[in-house]
Amino acid sequence: MGCKSVLGVLVLLLLTPFAAARTLNTYPVPFVKDGQLADDLVIVVGDQALASDVASANDVANQLYQAAVAQQQARPAVEATRPLLPPSPPPAPRFSGGQSVQVGSTSDLLELNEPLGDVRESFTVKDLDILKGGEILTDKGRTRYNQFIRFSSDKGKVIFGEDEKDVVGDFLFWDDNDHLFTWELEFEQGLESKLVNGRLQDLEDEDIYVAGAPYVIADAEFQESTGRLKLTLLGGAISSFLGDNEKEIFTIDGKDHTVEVVVISEVANQGAGSVKFKVDGEFTKELGRGETAVLSSGLQIGVSGISATAKVGQKSIVQFYIGAQKLEFEDRNALDNNPSTASVRVNGNIVQDADLKINAVVKVAGQQVTVSRITYRLFADAVLGDIFIPPGGGLRKQLRQPSGMLSPAWDVVYEGLQKVGTTRIELDPSGDDDYQLTFTNQEGIRYEMPLVSNEDADGKLKYGDKDDDLWFVEANSDTVFFGTRGDFFVLSNCATTDNTCFTHVVQYSSADVGSAGAGTITLGFDDLGTGRRDVTMSNSSGKFAGELIVGGVSYKVFGDSVFNQGSAPNISVDLNGDGSVNGKEALIGVQGEGLIDLGSSNTNAPNTEGAQAVIDGNAVVSLTTLRQEFDEATTDETIAITIEPRANNRIGMTTVAATAGTLFGLFRTRERNQELGMSKYGILFDFTNPGGTESAEKLRIEYPLTQRGGDVKITVASIVQPEVSAPRPLPSPAPVAQPSVPPVLPRVKLASEVGDITQNNAIVVGGPCANAHAARLYGNPVPCWESIPLGVGVIRTVEHPNGKSALIIAGREALDTRRASLAVTKGYLAGVPSERAEVRGQDAADINIKVV
Repeated sequence: MGCKSVLGVLVLLLLTPFAAARTLNTYPVPFVKDGQLADDLVIVVGDQALASDVASANDVANQLYQAAVAQQQARPAVEATRPLLPPSPPPAPRFSGGQSVQVGSTSDLLELNEPLGDVRESFTVKDLDILKGGEILTDKGRTRYNQFIRFSSDKGKVIFGEDEKDVVGDFLFWDDNDHLFTWELEFEQGLESKLVNGRLQDLEDEDIYVAGAPYVIADAEFQESTGRLKLTLLGGAISSFLGDNEKEIFTIDGKDHTVEVVVISEVANQGAGSVKFKVDGEFTKELGRGETAVLSSGLQIGVSGISATAKVGQKSIVQFYIGAQKLEFEDRNALDNNPSTASVRVNGNIVQDADLKINAVVKVAGQQVTVSRITYRLFADAVLGDIFIPPGGGLRKQLRQPSGMLSPAWDVVYEGLQKVGTTRIELDPSGDDDYQLTFTNQEGIRYEMPLVSNEDADGKLKYGDKDDDLWFVEANSDTVFFGTRGDFFVLSNCATTDNTCFTHVVQYSSADVGSAGAGTITLGFDDLGTGRRDVTMSNSSGKFAGELIVGGVSYKVFGDSVFNQGSAPNISVDLNGDGSVNGKEALIGVQGEGLIDLGSSNTNAPNTEGAQAVIDGNAVVSLTTLRQEFDEATTDETIAITIEPRANNRIGMTTVAATAGTLFGLFRTRERNQELGMSKYGILFDFTNPGGTESAEKLRIEYPLTQRGGDVKITVASIVQPEVSAPRPLPSPAPVAQPSVPPVLPRVKLASEVGDITQNNAIVVGGPCANAHAARLYGNPVPCWESIPLGVGVIRTVEHPNGKSALIIAGREALDTRRASLAVTKGYLAGVPSERAEVRGQDAADINIKVV
């Protein structure tokens, strides 16, 4: 059989077990019918299910039981003489997809300590749906309007520091009173209106979007003598009309609200009229146009228009919003260029740390006014002082007045530093008198080498350990032989401007001089990262010479023809691979293309045969990142680490500081003896100071393979719009339901307790990794998580040829499964006319469902 034939059979086998599945909005059918649970109903969790999966399964079981009870209770009584008004269907939420737009990009990284506005100054509708504009048509003309969100070019930065609670880490940061953002509404051709009795008549009743939410301009006041301009905007779940003494029911988010117009006054407010409502039994105050009342339940009702008449046969009408949101923008002089403070109200509350500028001109004195722009600026005012947003946090939760963001639909979220690969560099004490240096070179080879020792009687530091020296600076010529058997040598073709290089560290370990009389010797070198290398050297011009090849680079090795150390010659090595020995320094190139400079000099006895690598004073080790590795930089970044000799032949590390560029910190953490710092490139320095003089400090360096920047996003939540039913008359009293056999609460079973899942009507809780039956229904994917995206809960139906059905509630992680189960038990499936839906959210209670 050919490959195509085999494939066809496999596809057929995969397709035949399942018939067309039910849509999710038919749930709880077929699991509940006529007030009883299906006889063959099983609810299944995995054998090793987490507690959250078990809780989800129990919630579903309880919901199905309640649904069966409700169906029994809904049966009309025999003695009922009037039919009961059918109940409103469960709410079918409407969803607009969530968005996430990054401030930085691959072409312009948001660096540490770089203001947001330096990288991305403006956001428009091309970036965020909530900034959509529109068109307004008045009697005086037509204009398009556009919205923008802008950030400051010198405020709002990702930093590494210490927050108000003494927590050390990276944060998105604003100082108290810093400019957070600007929201701007621009009218391209100008919004023109007639001025009649202090009102911009043509603006009233116009629809407009503000940060994603629809509003109507309910009131527009203007005082020409002072320039005061005030706009009152109302928005809400539903807008409707009622006449005097009329009453209707409105359903918002599945809850009924009874609204009654108690009285409409034709003469109040200087003839503009007023209205008094009764909502769910609670009376409001008298409300005029543009006014709102907040009920004890938190619901708001606002008036957008009153048509009051005292004529016989005509009824006064009020237009109102229920579930209303109210915005008030007031500029005390819209004719100048100065913003007004404390001039914005959200639901009646003044936004304290904000200012507003409305740009308007009087086109015809006393008759016509044009509004061209509204500019709103919010300033930082956090509960604890300055704003420190930790990774995973948002701006909204930090604000004393979250309503100052004008809309709950958006937020500024800090996701933390961008995830990049890292390599570790370590300076670890060996006892209290030696330091070891550990690093990985650019070939991925890990090295651990002796760095500095203080074991000599004179109390001076020396490179290497007590017995052997470390050499990273060449002798002045190839006739000066510093190195002795046992010494360590840094071999590297790196340079101060070239970080694409290979570094190896070798130890001169042995010498075979048996053929010296014939003009040759063989020296043994142990590469600390890769193993032994032998170099055969020939006598030339009174010295032995050969080549040591490591990392594809050839390094000259010269040996003294006089064997001063037993049977091993002292040597001189070309450390930087340029073919000569002339006092050059070998830099260490680390993974990520950083450069380590071990010090300025390597001996205090120049041109001395077999001299020790002694240091006068402190040893300063520097880590440099070249400016070309940065997104934006004019200089290299160099961090210096100082190691000092201490009394009684002890050793220690004194400072970690920037000699070029910037180091944030070190900051003491809550962990005992730990201090943390980070450079602008994103290098993390973890410094441990055990205290006292007995133990030496240690340093762990996390070096990024590319520059680390901040991950800041403007996010738009997946908005669940309130589901609103049409107004309906008050229902007749419900009749008493007929008695019936009570349903039985379904039992949750383990996967191993259920045989062939296709023989039952089943609800399967948990993904393929957690539940064997879910794995089978998904076709046993390998790996098991492959079929479900990360961060997504999946709800899907499967119909078997025998008429049995399965409802799968699954996620790659437990939280995703839990969120999907809550969508089922809270009634979200009523609005899903599909066989599959996906559920997303920030936490288990945040349920945003998408029809697939």
